[in-house]
Amino acid sequence: SILTTARKQRLEREIELLERLDPGHPENNREYSDLQNQELVVSELWSLWYGERGPMNERTLRAIEETLGDPDLWTQAEKQYLSLIDEHCGAGGDDGR
Repeated sequence: SILTTARKQRLEREIELLERLDPGHPENNREYSDLQNQELVVSELWSLWYGERGPMNERTLRAIEETLGDPDLWTQAEKQYLSLIDEHCGAGGDDGR
C-alpha cells in the first residue's frame, strides 16, 4: 500500500508518543508523575488510533475493554483484540485510513 503524507505524519506522531512512554523522555512534563505522563500519552495514543480507524472500531475496542475487569473473559477479549489486529494489520488489512 502507498504511504500517504497524512498517514506518514500519523505514524511519526505515534512513534513520538510511544517514545514518550519512557519515564525519562525529555518532552514529558516534569511537574507530573511518571504515571500521569504515561496516562496522558496513552490517552493521546487512543485518540490517534480511534481517529485513524473510525468510530465503529472505537466502539469495538471500548466494548472489549469493558470485559477486562472479569478474568474469565480475558481469553475472549484476547481473541477479539487479535481479530482486530489481523483485520487492520494483517496481510492487506492496512487501508491507510
